[in-house]
Amino acid sequence: MERYYFTFGVGLDKPHRNCYHVIEAEDAESARDKMFETFGQDWAFQYTEEQWQVSKEKYDLMQNWRTVGEWHEGYTQAELFNLKRI
Repeated sequence: MERYYFTFGVGLDKPHRNCYHVIEAEDAESARDKMFETFGQDWAFQYTEEQWQVSKEKYDLMQNWRTVGEWHEGYTQAELFNLKRI
């Protein structure tokens, strides 16, 4: 089983804005299917475990007033954008 991460839109009308959800599945398509079953179309992006991790280079490129905390090994999208797990 692989772990997949999903984020939600940021609009004020989005009930899960600034949140993320984790699904364990055999593959990306199965994870996406589970996400649709649970949240319908009310989500934004899907990430693999590798994509969820933020490299130092990516952190340096993306660092701005919205980013949170100092980079460290294992830094994630959730930390970068202060997302809450649901």
